[in-house]
Amino acid sequence: MGVLAALGGALVLTSMPAAAQDAERIEITGSRIKRVDAEGALPVTTISREQLESSGATTVAEFMRSVSFASAGNFRPQSGSSAQSYAGIDLRGLGDGRTLVLLDGQRVPVAPMLGEGGDLNAIPMAMIERVEILTDGASAVYGSDAIAGVVNFITRKDFQGVEVMVGYSNPVNDGGEKREMSAAIGMQGENGRLMAGFGNTKRGMVYTRQRPWGQELGVSSYGNNYRTVDANGTPIGPTTAWTALPGGCTAENFWLTDSGSCSYNYNAVAADEAETENTSLFLRGEYQFSPDWTAFVNGSVSRVESFGRPD
Repeated sequence: MGVLAALGGALVLTSMPAAAQDAERIEITGSRIKRVDAEGALPVTTISREQLESSGATTVAEFMRSVSFASAGNFRPQSGSSAQSYAGIDLRGLGDGRTLVLLDGQRVPVAPMLGEGGDLNAIPMAMIERVEILTDGASAVYGSDAIAGVVNFITRKDFQGVEVMVGYSNPVNDGGEKREMSAAIGMQGENGRLMAGFGNTKRGMVYTRQRPWGQELGVSSYGNNYRTVDANGTPIGPTTAWTALPGGCTAENFWLTDSGSCSYNYNAVAADEAETENTSLFLRGEYQFSPDWTAFVNGSVSRVESFGRPD
């Protein structure tokens, strides 16, 4: 008779005829089952430097908003907001406070204007080699701020030479023009390497009046109006409605309604997206003193300025 057994991924075939003879063993190590090149416990998506450069994005925050795992719910520089210079990342719609942001495996500082997630505006585009996105929850390893996943920005380490980039874009619709410039230098020796760089990106304000939905008059009840009231505050006179102040509805962006009251067209001055400018400096160095001792330094300084108006 024949006995077929599968143990540890190997097939073992043993022949046992009635007459005693030497057992023959066949071990199969291959498989026709399709597998990925590298299997891990959690799924990781890697975005290369080439993908970053070919995307047309001028900042890390702008690129990450186009990633399918974070295509909705991201906080962007919204004009008039108290955190209009902040740009976060929200994986799977669980909030930027539940998405952990790392730089070379280390936590980035929490944004001071919100106190929740890391500010992507503080990460210079020119210093990034690749982006690794863990698209599953990792709270057991990192804590509650990694429930939605982890985004790890890996800096460039093997770059040699000088790189200078200048760019400018102006959309067909007015507003939101972008300007970018960066310079990086990298050097390597037998025992060490050094990279330093500078980056500056600027995006213009997007006014409501520059978009199709901002062409209508914005109605505001806080125009230059008056009405007569008694000592108790009760309106008196021939009408209790608001009435435009004489000559008060002739100033720019004020207009007279059909009821005779004055209204203000806030669409003429409001903005949908704030003007932002990000200037950054970064430095990364590493020196190997011996096979067992290596010293490294990794530092960056970023300044984000913004200007906005209430929407």
